[in-house]
Amino acid sequence: LSQDQLMMVDLWKKQFPSYSIYLHDDKAVDALFDQQLEEFPELSHMMKACVKYGSAMRIDIWRQLILYYYGGFYSDMDVAPGPELTEAAVQPNDSGFSLSDAWNRLSQWMFALEAHHPISYFTMREIFKRLLEMEDVSVARLVFLTGPEALKSGYSSFMKQGTEPHKHIFDAGVHTGMLGKQFRKLEYKYVTSNKQEMVPYPRNATNATMIKRGERIEKEMNTVHWGKIVKRTSTGNGTSCWSSLYMLDNSLIS
Repeated sequence: LSQDQLMMVDLWKKQFPSYSIYLHDDKAVDALFDQQLEEFPELSHMMKACVKYGSAMRIDIWRQLILYYYGGFYSDMDVAPGPELTEAAVQPNDSGFSLSDAWNRLSQWMFALEAHHPISYFTMREIFKRLLEMEDVSVARLVFLTGPEALKSGYSSFMKQGTEPHKHIFDAGVHTGMLGKQFRKLEYKYVTSNKQEMVPYPRNATNATMIKRGERIEKEMNTVHWGKIVKRTSTGNGTSCWSSLYMLDNSLIS
């Protein structure tokens, strides 16, 4: 891990001291996908045929699966709880927790659910629906396909089973949805992120260049932002998700 990422882990330890922290690498992600998941029997085929953008799409889907089967808090490595977000913010009756992103959606980069929560189930079903609607698997709008817009739809489906007017379900506060489950949503201000801060690269070099901390993390970890991957690998070959599934089932692709 980059030292910048470890700073975020330390903040989690400070703000949520009684929580256990698990860091998931690619091997751990693969281990979950390799399991036979009874609720989502189509997952393996969908991943092989229609999920073409490696880490970005895979992690969007994995994020929902890990919370659905195990529950807990999920957080990206470049964000952490701010000074006002502590264990006390999450109440025993909360079945789910989220901050608000810049578009007032649920913050998929930091949110929590109890195991087998309807939100994750509905979000997975929405992701499958959107994948099947893809007319070209090489052209993906990840935000709408597997990202925050899919999560927004899953949350909306959960809240439709409650009594609250739809126009208020994304307000900051406590909401009650399906099965009387309580969901807590706070404002964006409770998050800490240091990825826009200007820092030297290489570290401690006399001729270092000032770049954003998020960029330094990418360079030190040898990773590429998903947006760049999509631009680089989109081919516009016209193969739909349904066509890819057919070819996979008939051994025309592997």
